[in-house]
Amino acid sequence: MNKRGQATPFIILGIIIVVIAIIVISVYKPELISRRLNEAQLEPIKNYVENCVKDVLEQDLFILKENAGNYGRVRLNTFYNLNYLIYNDENYYHANGNIAAEINRNIGKKLLECNLDSFKTDYDIIEKNGEIKVDTQVGDHFISSNVYYPIIISKGDISIELNSFSVGLETDFGLMNNIANLIINEELYGDGYSNKDLEDGIYDEEYIEVNYEYISNADGTRFSIGTLKERDNRYSFLIKK
Repeated sequence: MNKRGQATPFIILGIIIVVIAIIVISVYKPELISRRLNEAQLEPIKNYVENCVKDVLEQDLFILKENAGNYGRVRLNTFYNLNYLIYNDENYYHANGNIAAEINRNIGKKLLECNLDSFKTDYDIIEKNGEIKVDTQVGDHFISSNVYYPIIISKGDISIELNSFSVGLETDFGLMNNIANLIINEELYGDGYSNKDLEDGIYDEEYIEVNYEYISNADGTRFSIGTLKERDNRYSFLIKK
């Protein structure tokens, strides 16, 4: 009897521990499942959205370099097949900040097209398209876009929100666009462009090769051609004043 009496408290303690363990598991199990779901199963959705953003950045960069910071042929010289950034009193130059704002709009439109239907066979998904916010930065050697896009993914009793997406690309487009602006300002408000104008730190020969020349037509009109070379990419433009 004494032995049974001594064992009883341990049995009761064991039962209490089991009950506590059951309560803890029942309370925290959804959180643990949610974490696993977020880290493993939802990664393809995050990658899909970020690839949509990357597609816009790459396509826009190609067009912008081809058209000297514009989204198409604006004031075109058909002989050289190049845009004028300055044509007499017309100014077609766009600063990096304005270009970033246009990229923001393009990413917003693209995300509306990149629907998540292919994932809806496995999850219930709510895309809050009306809350999309895009912040793009065009730096000297990079372009990056941070996107706030709330997506509610549900499966059974568990719901998770993905809302933060980020994509960055290495490119010297921003630096080339800044150099073009410096050249334009020297042509319009200074004594004309020369290499010494790039000695203030905006230009680094390690990244950009600058070629600039003046051309006179037979009719006496004069204009200039600027070509900025970044690796295998070119940013070429004309100026006529």
